[in-house]
Amino acid sequence: MTNSSGGPTAEGRYDIRKGAASYAPIVGAFGALAIPTVTVLFTSNKPPHTEKLVLLACGLLVVATIGGLTGSVGLAAIGAERDHTANIPPAVMYTSVPVVISILSVLASFEVLAAMYLPDEKGLFAVTTGVGGLAATYFVSFAVADSWQSGPADPALKATWQATQWITSNLHPTT
Repeated sequence: MTNSSGGPTAEGRYDIRKGAASYAPIVGAFGALAIPTVTVLFTSNKPPHTEKLVLLACGLLVVATIGGLTGSVGLAAIGAERDHTANIPPAVMYTSVPVVISILSVLASFEVLAAMYLPDEKGLFAVTTGVGGLAATYFVSFAVADSWQSGPADPALKATWQATQWITSNLHPTT
């Protein structure tokens, strides 16, 4: 089996590029859906003396929009990579940061809205935001867990494949 460049593929392994390409529209839609929420915040009836909370919630939702759209573009770029090179797992980790910020901003805005409309339940929403933050660390680490394996699984193809790679190990130089 060959990849788009004609080289052998790493068979039997997860290709993080496909996952990144699949998540790009989901993350973009998530970020874009924060905009209608901002509109609802400005047009809805609010309890008295909550202007600062409305501004905080709107600010968090704007951060969610920016993070979602930035993460979406980054994931789409990773999904468009032709070859599975060593820079893809760190690129996914770097790109997942705005995605996580977007998700946490939405959760935090829910906590702010709970402080406005459901003051007795704001602790539950604060715990939800905290749990989301803990889960986010796992989301970023998925790039490491799904990290690439260098080259094809077939040992006969691996030696030929290694000779074509521009990144080589300095521990075992080839002569």
